[in-house]
Order: sequence, then C-alpha cells, then structure tokens
Amino acid sequence: MFILCPSSYFYSCLCLFEHSSLYINCKGFNISTGWTVLSKTKGKVSTCISGWSFICTIKPALLSDSGEYWCEGGGERSNAVNITITDGAVILESPVLPVMEGGNVTLRCRTKMTSSAHIADFFKDGRHIGTSTTAEMTIGRVSMSDEGLYSCSISEFGESPQSWLTVRGETSRRVILTIAEVKLKEFIRLLSFKLSMTLLIFFMAVLATTISI
Repeated sequence: MFILCPSSYFYSCLCLFEHSSLYINCKGFNISTGWTVLSKTKGKVSTCISGWSFICTIKPALLSDSGEYWCEGGGERSNAVNITITDGAVILESPVLPVMEGGNVTLRCRTKMTSSAHIADFFKDGRHIGTSTTAEMTIGRVSMSDEGLYSCSISEFGESPQSWLTVRGETSRRVILTIAEVKLKEFIRLLSFKLSMTLLIFFMAVLATTISI
C-alpha cells in the first residue's frame, strides 16, 4: 500500500483555512527511486513544486489549491486525497488517512477567529450526533458503520465543510505496518551504505596525503 500524508502544522485534516500552511509527503515508496506529489485542481493535473526534497509545500494555501492530491513513483500510485481550502470561519479536523477498526478517533471543530474552546455541534451524513463544550468529540471503538461525511458547527461562526472519514479493517493495519517496517530497514541500510562510502573516501584521502608527504 502506498499512502499520501498531508498535514497542516503536523495535524492531518481534509479541510484547511485559507492562507494556512500545507505539507504533503508520501509513504511506502522506494527511497532510491523517490516520488512526486501530483495534484488535480480545476481539472488541471500538475506537479507540486517543493522547496523540500520529496515534500510538497503549499504556503500559503489558497482557495485555488483545493483539489485532489496523490503520489507517484517507480510506476506506483498512492491513494488520492481531496483537500478543501476554505475562506469560511470554521473547519473540522479529522484524520485524512484511513482509521483502523477498534481504535479511537477525535474530531476537533476549529474556528479561525479564536483559539478558545467553543460549544460545537457535530454531524454525520447531515444528522446531528452530539454537542461538545470543548469543541471536540471522540468516537470510541471505531467500526465500519462510523465511516461517512462529518461536519461541525459553532453557532457564533457558522458550519464547517464536510470531511470524509474512512475506516479500514485489521488486515489493512498489518499491511501498513509491514510496509513501514520494510521501508525503515531499507532507509537504515541505505544510510549505512552512504556513511560507509563517505568514511572510505575520507580514509583514502588521508592515506593519499600521508603517502605524498
């Protein structure tokens, strides 16, 4: 499995405030071949230009950056993620990657105007599912029935755009963990090889200098 990992200030969410920062990375690809982050906005496919190696940086995020994002590399393609940039006053923070069955998920209702906690109402598929005085709602022991479109509202500021929550079974969890472990070992092996080559070149240079003297 190849996954796309967007984050805003390192918290994954499908919806972002306009002029915030967005960083997109990819997991599961071969380190030696690398990958590219692609986007489809307003029907046009383009490559994300980034100042960081392999990381797509969008700063500031504009309404025109809303669209579909995915990774490609080594003939493989990741999942696609729809990201919405809003000029509204409220967003719902929710996991952009699939949530595993049996785990807990916390939804956060944020307002652009203030960082203070507000009373927030939460909705699933347009149906009211609860009210929180801390603007947070936790769904315990997630199941497939929890998959759907979520949104929230704060009476003083309005309602957020909808965000899709995806739920995956235990099989998906094992696949993701296996790939993560394999890629970590591959990264360590590649790093060790580069370090060994660097040390070898250094000692050869020292030896050559000693002989010439």
